[in-house]
Amino acid sequence: MRKKIWIIVIISIAVLGAVLLTFAVKNGYLFNDGPSINVICESSLREVVNVSKLSTAEYTYNSVAKIYDKDKKVLKCHAKYNGTVTAGIDFSKIDYDIDDDITPKKITIILPAIEIHDVIVDSGTIDYIFTNSKYETDEFSQEAYTLCIEDLGVKVKRQDDFLKIAKENAVKTIDGLVSPWVNQIDSEYVIEVK
Repeated sequence: MRKKIWIIVIISIAVLGAVLLTFAVKNGYLFNDGPSINVICESSLREVVNVSKLSTAEYTYNSVAKIYDKDKKVLKCHAKYNGTVTAGIDFSKIDYDIDDDITPKKITIILPAIEIHDVIVDSGTIDYIFTNSKYETDEFSQEAYTLCIEDLGVKVKRQDDFLKIAKENAVKTIDGLVSPWVNQIDSEYVIEVK
């Protein structure tokens, strides 16, 4: 699982690096003919991380959901399924605090809470064990699919380690994205991501 998470982090960093490179070229930080004065401000930091969502963890889950009737009293079947969940942060909710009045100068980046981005159940992997053959209908597979997605969403929210890893990866990714850019412009700044 950790290997998959690292692969996702590396891909995320590569994508964000491409965005950063495009931003740097577009705004004259690279391939610029003349001298320029660069000032670090909140709006320029927001431009660097101008991406909607950053998925920082992916979790593959194999589970069994219990599917009940509409009254939630009678167990209709057990449904085994495979699913994938991604979690991360919404970049539009990142907050910044730039303090030039202290030594060393400090930029604090405050990350929003980790959000579950996608809950995907592979419908081809769902296997059923019915308690009674009368429940085995044509409409049942769509109902089961929806309930498996709900089941996976509930179970992954209970996985504190998954959300913790997503938060740690978000902190490392943002620090890796912003630190080189800030150090190139003004190395007197210390960056804290929390």
